[in-house]
Amino acid sequence: MASNTHSFAEIHPLELQEIKKRRIHAELPEGDPEHDSIALCLSGGGIRSATFNLGILQAMERQGQLKYVDYLSTVSGGGYIGSSLTWFMSAFKNPRFPFGTRRQHHNADEGRVLAWLRGHGNYLTPGEGLNLWALIGAVLTGTLINLAVLVPLFLSLIYFLSQDYFNFIPLFISLDGAPQYLKDSGFTRLITIGLILFGLFLLVAFVYSIGTSISKLRTSTYQRSVRKIGGVLLVCSVGLIIIGSIPFVHYAMQLYAADWIRSLMSVISLSGIASVLAALKGKEGGNESKGLRAFALGVGLSLLIYGLFLWFYHVMVSYESLPVWLYVALGFSLILAVFANIQELDQYLDSMQKKVR
Repeated sequence: MASNTHSFAEIHPLELQEIKKRRIHAELPEGDPEHDSIALCLSGGGIRSATFNLGILQAMERQGQLKYVDYLSTVSGGGYIGSSLTWFMSAFKNPRFPFGTRRQHHNADEGRVLAWLRGHGNYLTPGEGLNLWALIGAVLTGTLINLAVLVPLFLSLIYFLSQDYFNFIPLFISLDGAPQYLKDSGFTRLITIGLILFGLFLLVAFVYSIGTSISKLRTSTYQRSVRKIGGVLLVCSVGLIIIGSIPFVHYAMQLYAADWIRSLMSVISLSGIASVLAALKGKEGGNESKGLRAFALGVGLSLLIYGLFLWFYHVMVSYESLPVWLYVALGFSLILAVFANIQELDQYLDSMQKKVR
C-alpha cells in the first residue's frame, strides 16, 4: 500500500509557493517567504482573550498591517476569533476583513457579523449553574481543604516545640528571669540554632570579603556560590529566630496586655492596614511605587501569619498532652493530603474564575 505521508522537504517548497500566491493576491511583493515570513500569534484566556484579540486584529487591519501576516497561530480563546476570521476570509470569493474597523461599519455587513457572534456566543458563557455562587463555593472549597490539611500540622508542630523534647540541644543564650517552660521549650532551641546560623552567615561574609583580594577567588562562579550559601544561611537564621520568638511575645503580652485577644487583633489589624496601604500605593504606577507596594504587602502578610501563629500557640500552650480532637484532625488532614489533588482544585478554581468573568 502506498504511503500518504510526505516529508518536510516535499511540503516546504509548496508552502512557500502558497505564501507567494497569497502575497500577490494581497498586492504585495513576493519577497522571500523562507526568510521574511511574518506570523501573528493570538494567545488564550477564554472570551476575554477572544475579545482582546479581536481588537488587535481590527487595529492591524485599520493600519493596513494585517495583510502582511503569512501565518496565524492561535490557542484557546485566541482560537475563537482566529478560526472565525479564517472561516469568513476563506468562505467568500472576494474575501475581506469581516469584522470592520470603523463606526460606519456597524450598520454594514461587518456589523451584522459581530452582532451574530454576540447573539450566538452563549456557548462561551458559564450557564448550567456556573454562576457567582458557584465561584464562591469553589473558592471556599479550595480554601477550607488547604486549611484542613495545613492547620492541624501547624498546631501539632507548635505543641511539640512548646515541650521539653529538645533539651539535648544546649542553650548559648541567657534567659534570666524567663519562666522555666520557656527555657526548656523547643522554640528557645530554634532561636539558638538561628543565632548559630547567623554566626555562620557572618563567617561566610568574612570569607567572601577576604576572597575579593585573591585573584583565583574573584571568579563569578565562586562569588555566586558564596552569595547563595550566605543567602540560605541568612533566611534560615532569621526565620528560625522569628519562629522561636513566638512564646516570648506571647508571654510578654500576657504580662503587659490587659486583653490577650485584643493584642492579637492589633497585630492582625496592623497587617491589614499595611496591606491596604500597599494596595493603594501600587495604583500610582511606576517602578518605585510597585517596589514599595510589594514591600508593604510582604510586611502585611508576614504580620498576619505571625499573628495567626501567636493564636495557634495560645490555643496549644494550655494542653499538657496532644488533645484527642487534634488526633482526629490530623487523621482527616492525612486523608485529604493523600487522596485530594490540590493542584486539580486550583486548576478548577482558575477555570471557574475565567468562565464567570
